Amino acid sequence: MKQTILGGAAILAAASFISKIIGMLYKIPITNLIGDQGNALYASAYNIYILLITLSAIGMPTAISKLVSERRAVGANREAHHVYQIALVYGCVISIILALIVWFGAGTIASLMKNKDLTLPLKALSPTCIVVTIMAVTRGYLQGIQDMSPTAISQVIEQIFNAIFSILLAFIFIQYGVIEAATGSTVGTGIGAVVGLIVILFIYFKIKPTLNINRNTPSHFEDEPRHKVLYYILITIIPIVLSTSIFAIITNIDTLMLNTYLPKLIEQIIADGNISLINVTNVENLTISEIVNSLTGQYLGKYLTLINVPVAVILTISMAATPSIASSMAKYNYVIIREKVSMILKIGMLIAAPATVGLTIFSKPIMETLYQNSPDGHKLLLYGSISIIFIAIAQLTTGVLQGISKQIVSTRNALIACIIKVILNFVFLQYPVMNIYSVVHSTTICYIIFTILNLIYLKRKIGFSLHYGAMIIRPIVAALLMGELSFGAYQLMYFISNSTIFSLIIAIISAIILYLIIGIFVRAITIEDLKNIPGGKKVVPLAEIITR
Repeated sequence: MKQTILGGAAILAAASFISKIIGMLYKIPITNLIGDQGNALYASAYNIYILLITLSAIGMPTAISKLVSERRAVGANREAHHVYQIALVYGCVISIILALIVWFGAGTIASLMKNKDLTLPLKALSPTCIVVTIMAVTRGYLQGIQDMSPTAISQVIEQIFNAIFSILLAFIFIQYGVIEAATGSTVGTGIGAVVGLIVILFIYFKIKPTLNINRNTPSHFEDEPRHKVLYYILITIIPIVLSTSIFAIITNIDTLMLNTYLPKLIEQIIADGNISLINVTNVENLTISEIVNSLTGQYLGKYLTLINVPVAVILTISMAATPSIASSMAKYNYVIIREKVSMILKIGMLIAAPATVGLTIFSKPIMETLYQNSPDGHKLLLYGSISIIFIAIAQLTTGVLQGISKQIVSTRNALIACIIKVILNFVFLQYPVMNIYSVVHSTTICYIIFTILNLIYLKRKIGFSLHYGAMIIRPIVAALLMGELSFGAYQLMYFISNSTIFSLIIAIISAIILYLIIGIFVRAITIEDLKNIPGGKKVVPLAEIITR
């Protein structure tokens, strides 16, 4: 079943949002079980795992969907399915090798990260590499036929089982220690992946007879030899893997640099009597190592988790747009490509702007509500949520570059931005006042640079120019007005009820309604936008009243 960009994006965005909400919610009881120090252990192991599956899985959906879409756009259905089969073999071989490396090299990897406690969680995650890769290839094929529903369904079910078993196993194993509890949670991730794979394979075999795999229209893709298809897969996926792995590597470099430089900074802060600079509860009763683990856990387990909710939703727009842009590129229709780029960037900003403002102004009540037993870390959100806007534009323009077969450009731009980030990490981590916030500020600057480089290339290559008024300024103005009014609603409700949770819920509901009304009023959201967005037609009468 073929879907439009907006229809496909809406499906993936909804699934991603639900998955991220589940992911955020299940980490709350886990955090209450193992604390920020346990979070540091779990998140460090998980980030290493993410780096490894980047090499075998994360780039697969985008790459395979692009190649499949190109072939099906000209009627080469058999060749499109051939791409899926060859990608499946390639992915299985790579993932098995990586799983073996992780299993037998877990101790060495833990030593390199200066945290020997990572060994067990890494071993527990190793078999999941294989499962996730098979699932990613299958999702890519189904997205290539522009049917996003199977990916959405399997993604949500995977996360539900992940949440259930991660909490359950952490609860069971916490009696043996924090390391064992963190390991139990990683096993839960594997169980969720297995269930997700079963679901997507079931859907694939169910709809396979309707895909007309053997029906072909003569094209230049006809009778492609296997080595040529593998070559196309590799030249498509390698730049994506490089681009994605750069940021996965950077997250692990952040962790390593924090483990290396933060202890000295904490010692200096304590020696200078500036203990108030350390945002950790009961800091005076903790050792240097415990303080470092708590701060690292706040960054990896709370800050990244929360900003990744809107970021993941925005990323799904890029995933949904890539095969559609590739299809237009196969027909050399640059006018349509520019229209699609404008549309996805505007949608991305309509999500990123309110998310940025909301997480910034409600940073403290959000932490107090979600992590009642461990509420530290709100200043990371306060200072770092601004990065969501630049991450959004960078991710969306990267998806466009992948769609027009210029993955190497986004990879080069990402590398430049990340090299600058590492340099900034080193500089910022020399100043005690910066401490954990060093990696937050360097990330924001990194994505600003990445965004600028991508936009410069798109202007030169396809003649795309960013319409700052409609795409950037108006969504931000609407978000700022929303933030001011909804924060007023929060303060009023808190004055009346003295309840953070109740006040925050009312404020969030108010923010959603206010953003829609204000967005329409300042023309950040147009009637045409509403007509194109699934379900948006229901709001058109309201928009017409507001814009009279």
